[in-house]
Amino acid sequence: MKLSFTHVILLLFVLALRPPQTWAQCTPRYYQELDQNQVNATLSNGGDHFWDFVGNPRYEVPKGSGKNSVFVNSLWIGGLDQSTNLHVAANTYRQIGSDFFTGPYRSSGNYTCDLGFTAGGNVFWRGLLTLASGKVAAFYSSGFTIYDPTTNVATDYVLPVIRNLYQALELPDGRVLLFGDDVYPVRTDAMLIDTSNFSVSLIGQLQHFHKWSSTTQLANGQIFISGLDGCEIFDPATSTSSPAAPMIQMRTRHTSVLLPNGKVLIAGGGSLLGGSGFIPTTEIYDPGSNTWTSGPFMTSARNSPESVRLPSGNILITGGSNTSGNFELYDPVANTITAVPGWPSVFNEHTALPLPTGEILITADNAFSTFNLRRLGRYDPVTQNITDVRLINIGSRAAYVNPNLALIEREPNRFAAFDLSNNQLVSQPWQKIWKVSRDQINQFIADQATNQVNFANYPDIQTWPANGDTALGEDFSLAPFVDVNQDGRYRPQQDGDYPCVEGDQALWWVYNDDGPHTETSGNAMGIQVEQMAYAYDCGSTPCTPDSFLDYATFHHLEITNKSTNAYEDCYVGVFLDVDLGNFFDDFIGSDSALNLGFVYNGDSVDEGSVGYGPAPPALGTVFLENDQIDGASNFMYLANDFSVTGNPTQPVHYYNYLRSVWTDGTPLVNDGDDGYGMGTPTNYIFSGDGGFCGGSPTGWSEVNSPSSSPFDRRYLQSYGPFDLGPGEKIKLDYAIIWTRGTSNLNSVCKLKQAAAVIDSFWSAQPASCFDFVLDRPETPDLSVEVSLYPNPNAGQFALELAKAPMQDLNLQVLDISGRIVHTETLAAQQSRHTVSTHGLSDGVYLVRITGEQIAVTRKMVVRH
Repeated sequence: MKLSFTHVILLLFVLALRPPQTWAQCTPRYYQELDQNQVNATLSNGGDHFWDFVGNPRYEVPKGSGKNSVFVNSLWIGGLDQSTNLHVAANTYRQIGSDFFTGPYRSSGNYTCDLGFTAGGNVFWRGLLTLASGKVAAFYSSGFTIYDPTTNVATDYVLPVIRNLYQALELPDGRVLLFGDDVYPVRTDAMLIDTSNFSVSLIGQLQHFHKWSSTTQLANGQIFISGLDGCEIFDPATSTSSPAAPMIQMRTRHTSVLLPNGKVLIAGGGSLLGGSGFIPTTEIYDPGSNTWTSGPFMTSARNSPESVRLPSGNILITGGSNTSGNFELYDPVANTITAVPGWPSVFNEHTALPLPTGEILITADNAFSTFNLRRLGRYDPVTQNITDVRLINIGSRAAYVNPNLALIEREPNRFAAFDLSNNQLVSQPWQKIWKVSRDQINQFIADQATNQVNFANYPDIQTWPANGDTALGEDFSLAPFVDVNQDGRYRPQQDGDYPCVEGDQALWWVYNDDGPHTETSGNAMGIQVEQMAYAYDCGSTPCTPDSFLDYATFHHLEITNKSTNAYEDCYVGVFLDVDLGNFFDDFIGSDSALNLGFVYNGDSVDEGSVGYGPAPPALGTVFLENDQIDGASNFMYLANDFSVTGNPTQPVHYYNYLRSVWTDGTPLVNDGDDGYGMGTPTNYIFSGDGGFCGGSPTGWSEVNSPSSSPFDRRYLQSYGPFDLGPGEKIKLDYAIIWTRGTSNLNSVCKLKQAAAVIDSFWSAQPASCFDFVLDRPETPDLSVEVSLYPNPNAGQFALELAKAPMQDLNLQVLDISGRIVHTETLAAQQSRHTVSTHGLSDGVYLVRITGEQIAVTRKMVVRH
């Protein structure tokens, strides 16, 4: 039957352009490795770390062993405002959401999270099209969104018919055919969209009811449509449809692809109207004879697969609701199908997007497993390998834009630009963790001294986020840096400024909680968190006895109250899901004297492929004393269940755990068992000696607890109470340490030794780079002329002031990290001074001269 044109309706919907999308907050989704010495730790730019956004732990110790000791480490903080309302911010591992957002707190509230757009509705499966014009179309029940990647502008249009299901396909002439039905057997009008002006024409009913049908453009430009109710061919030249022979096995949610010989391959699908059922067969349609022949069986039944024609002419079939993670490769010459390696997990709705490189970009959001629900990968058909790209929140829809860019679904109906050249999203500047090493800084300073800096070698030094955008309400001073000319601005190219970091490798990032709290469901605190994670390079010579620093990472958090609330009874803590190798056989403990919480194996052997084997290690967190926090005030345990001693589900539960209180409000007690019930209230669970250094267990530990048996352990180490007024800051420093002894218990004995050594080492370090930067004068007089010569020098240098000062001046020599290595007083009324450098090793230093209204810094090189 020919379609009637007497009822064709032309509908032109003129809508205002929608500006580029902004979101009040952006979900953290960037990761970086701290990989100094014997630890390789993955940190993300939110409040949680040490996992790969998919479901695998990423705190590998020793580095290169493939063994991991922590699954999650995250920040928890809570307090009461002046009206005694509870505010909390916490993360675990985003199983229900997140309380933290990337970037500094902004008084403007708005962030442009990604280059991309948000569609006006729930985009259909296979409803995201890349048009010949280079624009992208997203179709949903009430309309469609057209996105122009060259302008980053999205425009919404309304459809004349609202429908729960559509199929969309761009025709050879550039128009888009839109059809599909939802309620059997009602057939609704198909539509044509003119992509020159995005007007919509109703063109009447097609031959068959189509729900989750499949479309293929034939060699002659006509469109072959196959579905559970029947098959037909649509002619774009006449906008008419004619019947085609039915499939041998009627199906829906199948895939179809044009073969090199002009025939059409159909594979997989479901056998029922609702899309259920699993079909393992294939069949081949010949448009010339309008006939079908059976094709080979696939190795797995596949509902909702996708198919791509490879440059070789073979057909790759991916995904589907099946029992295997393999892909299928169809050879049209031999008419055979073989299994080829794919993803280890199973997924159904997805997009298999061919790239100019010959690779296939695959996005999937339903993998039928506990963690691997959202994945992005690049499949190389030559090597038959798939490379996972670690990103958070991946949907099933994707569209190709150009050789450097694709659009991928990030959250429901939100599409972000993905840089194909480096496997990263094109993001706003705060969606990042900056990584700098001491060696890089040394080389940068040396290059700067000889005017030979190539900033391509120092990307994170060049972009170091020292200064925020005050026009958006960001703090002016953010990441710490060495301000060479003391003007308060970070200008590495002009002034030679460079990052100030702790340790020999450091990561820095900033985040906030100013948005909906989908983890705790609690009131936001309005805090900004600046975090630095760092480690030391011990080299061939141990930094400390037993090389404890080789297995340690350090963490510094500065938490600022950016709200107008004056918080009381605040607690801040770190949560750890401590998967020590095999996570089913762990115990935990605490030592308040050492400010140490720890995990150790509950038996003598850590079994399984992920386990450490005999004499398994121990891992712990040490709270390091600073000028605000004098140690850990609480150590608490969480069971991996939803009992009163288990996972928190309400805001008050998170706050209770920070205070050593169970979710039902009862305090932790020392009962010699599980800490719940009758006994003496305490802040530290399992604080006794389990016989770690020999002898019999004493006190309260899991070794002698009647109900304890090794299993999955989570703990929370915290400090409080304290007040946090508007604009005030709390600084938290802690180290994560790891040791391995001669047995599971001896590893704890060695861990306690390490805790004491690490604490002593950290306490002996000079003032931190944070203090160095923040202590600079507010309004220094930079007009003072100072000369240093010779420079470089071999043992001493002359310092000459253009004008003799009327008062004494202070001179400091600082190494490249900002640590003071020499001080002396420059006497008043003298313009020339001699300064000795005999005690300094070769390298680059800063000479800082300060006094009333004077603050001058000059570079100085020692070369003996």
